[in-house]
Amino acid sequence: MRILFLFLAVSVASADDLDDRIRAAQAQLESDDSAVRDKGEADLVALASEAGARLKPLLDHPDAEVRARVSRALDRAGIIPEEGKTALLRELFEVLAKAGTPDEARLGTVRDILELHPRTAAFISRELAEGKLTWDSDRTRVVPPGRVAVEFEATNEGDCAAWVRPSRWYVLPRFKQFGERPGRMSLYSGAAGGLVGLLHRDRSAEDSMVLALASMVRVPPKGRQGVVSGAIVETRCGSMTFQAQAMGYSPRAFEATFSGTVLRLPEADPGTSISAVRILLQEKTGRVFRASSWEKDGSRGLDVTPLEDAPALKLDNFDPFWWVAMDEKGEFLDEGAFSTEAADLAAWKKNEARRVKMRGGPPAGTKTLWMGFSGGGDECVPAPVELK
Repeated sequence: MRILFLFLAVSVASADDLDDRIRAAQAQLESDDSAVRDKGEADLVALASEAGARLKPLLDHPDAEVRARVSRALDRAGIIPEEGKTALLRELFEVLAKAGTPDEARLGTVRDILELHPRTAAFISRELAEGKLTWDSDRTRVVPPGRVAVEFEATNEGDCAAWVRPSRWYVLPRFKQFGERPGRMSLYSGAAGGLVGLLHRDRSAEDSMVLALASMVRVPPKGRQGVVSGAIVETRCGSMTFQAQAMGYSPRAFEATFSGTVLRLPEADPGTSISAVRILLQEKTGRVFRASSWEKDGSRGLDVTPLEDAPALKLDNFDPFWWVAMDEKGEFLDEGAFSTEAADLAAWKKNEARRVKMRGGPPAGTKTLWMGFSGGGDECVPAPVELK
């Protein structure tokens, strides 16, 4: 009996203490000093999980600002001011804290969340917009070497949950061959997926939102989630654009190491795309062709010779003869094609050299000039030319 009495005494004391803290926070919210009101809101967030339904009367406070601050505090804490509903909401959120293919059970969980209480929509809207995910650079890597598959871990550093689509929050690699003509689609554009459309002609907006949320993972504050992008194999010289896209949540920062170069994507607003470009250049000996650079009387260009009889080539969406200019710091300046004529691509006999001339010369500031040939499924790139 004594143990029971002590337990009841502690419980009553705890309840009284909680009521005192609620009254203290309310007094701060009613202050004329904005800084004190801010402190009261922060205190309310800290005790919201413990107070739960006891905060419901404050939502009917006569002061509109007090009502707004209490509502915001409840949203930040994920509290529904009705007995038992907060606990149920958190059980449902636990289901979505693990990655999984949207099945009927997962879709049903999302519907239960959205139907539980009108306030849950406010929770989710805020989490989608304000979830703050940061990437652990020590765990970010391109795997395996030579493939554009980026895996990394995201940590939620915000004060509310964040939502991630492990198969959609991605680094989208798009390969572009040098000399590719503007406005044309690349032959080698890799895609790891795109933004999910919230509207679909055979789905309602509500069904589309349920499906979108069911395919996402809810990461609680201080929680972690692994993310892996799609992959593409590409061995040709060209530029690889890494593009990060988000649906409703913002990539505050992202960086990945690719072929020894660190790619950094800047901060962006929710729903936007950000990108970084990695230039892929290396000397190559072709299977069918060999190439060498030449310079004469201030002009320069490329000699290409077939090692065996080669069929005529067709100009499609890129010129097979291309150049890339780098500055003295090794930074990319510009790239272009040699504006090849049709005669340059007629059938070639073995050892029949074709010479192409670079028109206009490299751009100002060029220190290193790469030139190459990509045609008929083959590629040859001689050593770059160092300019004075």
